[in-house]
Amino acid sequence: MVSIKKLFLFSAVFTGFARQNLCFADVKQAKKISTEASAPTDSFKFQPIEDIAEIENALGGEGEVIKPSIGQHEDEYTLGDEPHLIDPERLPGDKKSFRIKRGDGKINFGGRVKEEYFFYKNPVTLNDALPDQYSYFRTVLDLTTKVSWGKLKYGHKAFEGYIDFRHKSEWGLAGRTTKTNSASVKVSQTETGNHNHFSQQPLVWVKDAWMKLSMNAILAGYATKAEKLHYLKLGYFPFALARGISLGSGYGTFRDFLGVGNRINDFSAPGILLTGSIVKDCLDYDLYYARYEEKGKAAEDTLATTRANQIGRRLNPFRGIGKDDQLWAAQLRWRAVNDDTGKLDLTPYILYNDAPAKQIEFPDDNMIKLGTTGIEIEYYMKNGFEFGGEAAFNFGHQDVLAIDRNIIKMQAPKVSADNVTVDCKLDGFVQEVYSHVRFNADGFDANSTDKLPKTACNAPVISNVKSAIANNTNFVVQCDGTLPNNGIFSNDPHFRSNSDRFRPCFRNYFRGWMAVLDAAYNLKEYDLKFAAGVGFASGDEDPRNVEKTKNYKGFVGLHELYTGGRIKSLYFLDDRSIKRPLSLNGKTGETEEADVIDNEIATDSNFTDLFYVGIGSTWSPVLHGHKLSINPNLVFFWKDHPSPAFDAFTMKLLSTNASRFLGTELNILAEYEIFRDLKLYTYAAVFRPGGFYHDIKGAPLPKDASMSLQEVDQQQVNLQNFRISDNVSYFINTGLEYRF
Repeated sequence: MVSIKKLFLFSAVFTGFARQNLCFADVKQAKKISTEASAPTDSFKFQPIEDIAEIENALGGEGEVIKPSIGQHEDEYTLGDEPHLIDPERLPGDKKSFRIKRGDGKINFGGRVKEEYFFYKNPVTLNDALPDQYSYFRTVLDLTTKVSWGKLKYGHKAFEGYIDFRHKSEWGLAGRTTKTNSASVKVSQTETGNHNHFSQQPLVWVKDAWMKLSMNAILAGYATKAEKLHYLKLGYFPFALARGISLGSGYGTFRDFLGVGNRINDFSAPGILLTGSIVKDCLDYDLYYARYEEKGKAAEDTLATTRANQIGRRLNPFRGIGKDDQLWAAQLRWRAVNDDTGKLDLTPYILYNDAPAKQIEFPDDNMIKLGTTGIEIEYYMKNGFEFGGEAAFNFGHQDVLAIDRNIIKMQAPKVSADNVTVDCKLDGFVQEVYSHVRFNADGFDANSTDKLPKTACNAPVISNVKSAIANNTNFVVQCDGTLPNNGIFSNDPHFRSNSDRFRPCFRNYFRGWMAVLDAAYNLKEYDLKFAAGVGFASGDEDPRNVEKTKNYKGFVGLHELYTGGRIKSLYFLDDRSIKRPLSLNGKTGETEEADVIDNEIATDSNFTDLFYVGIGSTWSPVLHGHKLSINPNLVFFWKDHPSPAFDAFTMKLLSTNASRFLGTELNILAEYEIFRDLKLYTYAAVFRPGGFYHDIKGAPLPKDASMSLQEVDQQQVNLQNFRISDNVSYFINTGLEYRF
């Protein structure tokens, strides 16, 4: 066994090697740079938006961060999800935070309150013909408490605890933001859909709750005054890798067509973080674990019959054990250059997400093993120039399990037939029928080209039909996508399975990638900053379109809410109300041709299938002691993966591809500090759709307005007036925010 002494010896040798080979290009500069590290660096900051110590002051801290000096943003102290333009640097004479101090312990109280107004025009459909316009007032309240102890005894905080209580509600809809989980509703044997409930009271919940322990202090007697500190953090807290594209802190982003992500939550993900310094002021590390979904807490979880529709699991429909959604991640934060010219920071990282029970069509119908590796680069020069970027690649795969899509549903058949065994004559009545099994009184002919004769109807749910389905042997076995005998039952030719009844098993290999790059130049004497940026995330079509093993080339980020880095996209990337359809496809039902669309096209507003170029500027003067910041941005967006154009009148795909140009966003972020900690802000954006939306105008998207019309009425109207269009959209958000 390796002795403790040998481990410490190895650590010392590695640290010495790292200090001379990782941190300093010229060893002679070491002493000079170490003295500069403790000097003020107000001319530029490693954190491009906010100074961490000042954030802590603003939220009730004591203005000192014992985080490794080159670390990422200390987002545990960041209350808001909104952009921050005004640097929270305190002016002389400003008030201090609320605190209680006794001995070596401190309790700090803080928070914020926001009263804001929103107005949207065409945010969802881009269609002037629809009443796609809404406005509302909203209140956001955060109350925070932070406890710390050990600074006097150990020279750093040995223990920290933090809790953030949040309330958020729209005026007149007090409980709208706090709804219950979705649950299925069953009538007899039929699942009629899902439902949830909203509270009628303005509720308060816990957004963040964590504790952080000093490993140096725990190992009593070992290097309690050491420069290289290590911390263990546990609880609910935000965490991101690099810029938060591969792994962000937006816990709850979900992509239902891919089965990736989790339901929407307005609180941080639960996790464990081991973080610390390997070489002081040079090399830090983060080791992170999160459990996004717990699916094995009790017998009701492991014995849940979530696999009843999986092929071969009819007699063993239970979920089983070890089906939790978990993530492991690691990153290094390396300050490779720190000299008279500036600072260069490199952040390589890797993550692995194991989610063996996710949902695409049915609960637990796919298993995800997703990995991502990437690196971020940030360079800040003392002459005012800065640039940065990030690149990442997906690896791993998704196993899509074989399922039987046949379920029981309510239906009043459109056609009827007489039969002595099964009565399909149900005109005017609603009855339970099978969704993917047809009955024909005259029987089906396996050699006939007429797969759905007019005498056929959905088989009703009665005893002899149940027996026929249970005893049929002509079905897809596991990964075989072929339907034997054209789906006609082996035991009764009066019954036939729809061609899409059985989904074969297949594997999607994750092969997406992304890269972003931006730069800025600061003209400090004019309080001006100019920025430009470019970004790309690979795209692909809906992986459900082709049910076979393949590469999925769309980039997959987890809990990502990226808004553009040094340039900002308020509407297209931040708000994400505008629907962004995946590439159109010709997957259809039994009676349709290959180029006809009769199903809804999936949408994906995440950072994927996207290319953008943008410019921006920021003017941030101090006028008569009041801070002002004005930040306009102009961003152009394109789609990566090609899509056929669409004809809304024939509901057919055209032979030509649609334009890839998604559109142009012009936005402005303006903030004015009325007095210390009270901010007036206005964020506004206009989006002008590009050629892509013009070329797919009228395509059916999930929950579009045409679905509210009766089928007979849909045939009498121009569906373009009820679906996605290409009209201009805009929004404005203005309000007051006070931090205390």
